[in-house]
Amino acid sequence: MSAAASSVPPLDLVCLGEAMVEFNQARDEPTRYTAGFGGDTSNCAIAAARIGARSGYITQIGDDVFGSQLLALWRDEGIDTGGVRVVAGGDTGVYFVTHDADLALAHADRILLMREGRLVADGPPMSVIADRDRWLACNLRFTSLMEANRRWPSADGRFESADVLAARVASQENGGGIGSAG
Repeated sequence: MSAAASSVPPLDLVCLGEAMVEFNQARDEPTRYTAGFGGDTSNCAIAAARIGARSGYITQIGDDVFGSQLLALWRDEGIDTGGVRVVAGGDTGVYFVTHDADLALAHADRILLMREGRLVADGPPMSVIADRDRWLACNLRFTSLMEANRRWPSADGRFESADVLAARVASQENGGGIGSAG
């Protein structure tokens, strides 16, 4: 081992995972999103550094503006970024957080429902909202659109947005389908 290598203190913690840029919807203005950073392993490395641990991060990011922002964050937090690979032409992961349950259900393939830090449901939106009491026990509002999707399920089992569901139900009612008298 060289003298230079031995003078560098070892890392206390090395985290490996995917970091992403988060866009969090404002509760009071649903068309506004606030940018932030996410990824449990990135958060772990930062938290450790903030309490005095020497931490490093191993991940892969794109050579885009989001990747540059993550690198700047880690460097500002004192994270060793020697294990970060920047991919030329690559894209850094992003995700969006919405506080509109109906919007999330209409676009999701899978829903994870948590209560008191424990996973209580995991599956397609319609299977997760099938148990209304479980949904309410997680302190979530059960909307009229959820109720309508349960009452008039789609043929493919997907949660439908209000406009799609209303058009389908109206078409079926006019054709003698669901909801018709007789």
